[in-house]
Amino acid sequence: MPRTGAEQRAQGPLVWVLLVVSAGLAWAAWAVSSPAGSSPDDDFHLASIWCADGPSAGAARGDVCTPADGPPTSGAINRVVPNDVLVVGQHGPDCFRFMSQVSAVCVRLVPPGTTVHVTNAGLYPQGFYKVTHQFVSSSVTTTVMWIRGLNIVLALVVFGLAFLVSGRRTRAALALTLGLAMCTPIGLFFIPSTNPTAWSTIGIGSLWVFVVAYMDADVAWRRWTAAGGGFLAWLIAVMARADAPVYAALTVLAAAAIGTERGRLITTKLIMPGALVALSIGAFFAGSGGSVASKGVAPTAAGATQGAPDFILQQIAYNTAHPLHLLLSNIPGLWEYERKLFYTGPLGWGDTPMSEQGFIIPVVLLVIMVTAILRYRGWHRTAYVCLFLAALVIPLAVLQQSHLSVHSGYVQPRYLYPLMLGLLGLGLSAHIGSGRFDRIARNRWVLVLTWAVISGFASLALHIELRRYVSGIDVSDLNLDSHREWWWVDWPLSPMGVWVIGTVAMAVSVGLLLRIALVNARSVEPVLDAYDHSRESSAA
Repeated sequence: MPRTGAEQRAQGPLVWVLLVVSAGLAWAAWAVSSPAGSSPDDDFHLASIWCADGPSAGAARGDVCTPADGPPTSGAINRVVPNDVLVVGQHGPDCFRFMSQVSAVCVRLVPPGTTVHVTNAGLYPQGFYKVTHQFVSSSVTTTVMWIRGLNIVLALVVFGLAFLVSGRRTRAALALTLGLAMCTPIGLFFIPSTNPTAWSTIGIGSLWVFVVAYMDADVAWRRWTAAGGGFLAWLIAVMARADAPVYAALTVLAAAAIGTERGRLITTKLIMPGALVALSIGAFFAGSGGSVASKGVAPTAAGATQGAPDFILQQIAYNTAHPLHLLLSNIPGLWEYERKLFYTGPLGWGDTPMSEQGFIIPVVLLVIMVTAILRYRGWHRTAYVCLFLAALVIPLAVLQQSHLSVHSGYVQPRYLYPLMLGLLGLGLSAHIGSGRFDRIARNRWVLVLTWAVISGFASLALHIELRRYVSGIDVSDLNLDSHREWWWVDWPLSPMGVWVIGTVAMAVSVGLLLRIALVNARSVEPVLDAYDHSRESSAA
């Protein structure tokens, strides 16, 4: 099908340049919205980044990154770490953590010296820490900003490559996935962070696109580029988190099955997905994933419960004796996971609450994923149902193995976020090309409302994030420059300036993604099957 003028304009160089710039600015606004140490478990992750290569040559006992005595922790080692890396502040070791009404001004009052703290020794893959260690400098703030910038560039490159190799249907689904799910607080916050979830999200969140593109590519350059992008996405993910190999294997299997045209399974096309699945299995058993599967997560993973709160110990004891009750009570809690994933979940150390009014976003996304089951046919439906069930079973299994409830806080919704991006993307693919989707896409008021809701809630989330660290959320004032206690030293933009730029950038990004999605969706030829790639590659 030849491209129309509207399609050519919607996918011209100017549109892609604007998307890269606006998305980069949006993530950059979130990168500067919080201080070092603001993402979950940053004391562990920053310490692990700092000491990824161990102590310097000739270091004596007590020097930075040398091993130190301390309580044993499975998969970790105690090392001497600078106080400013751990963000030890005037309120004690937590500084601003867990205290949403306290600003981040304490980061300026970190006392000199060092503290013994746990660092990674097998609990997480070492790749993320090794790479980001290359950006370590004498300034913690400079180091953190470089790492956040690296993650933004990495996301732009990987998702840009995914757009390049994808066919029209998949490109539309990817654009909608990024517009609807990545523009929610968890995606906007974690990509420009020093948390390994950033890499897992980038890798697994794009992997399904590369696999589908590889399976339906009809020209060599597209097939090999998709294969290279797939291996890059896989590597980024498994270098960051121990659960990434599981998510990668499930995503690859589902995407390969869905991306295969019915009745035309070509065995040579199974090389790339087969290799990725084999590598994922190897990475899973080589890392700590097997330990989590057999022992659960902290505090039970180490076979001990040092430091665990009394209520957690009581919960573990009760749930160990009543496993069926635990399972039945956790199943309804899965909705809380989905709700927190796609808008209402708190950010930071669980101390930055988002607006509960955003519940409509996870409701809509859940409807999309559930109804996709009805749209698929044959093995495409089987593959999607298996991926859907995996997204339900994995958190339940980990909680069951750990003897913990959904509300314990040890199995965070963000752990499931990368897998949910693939599930949502493949679910959207099933709807694109349908008559109902086409009617919705042609309704201008629906599009404007969608753009306004996503952009508006993203702007609100950024305002809450900035307010939480600038003054604490006990201050209620639209003007972020008022009651300002913390901000970057010698930074040319004020908090309000960052919020305005971030708001505009997010609105432009969402608008461009919706336009790219709709133009590509309209040019998908009608097919009898809900998902048939037989002609989309040649038309891309």
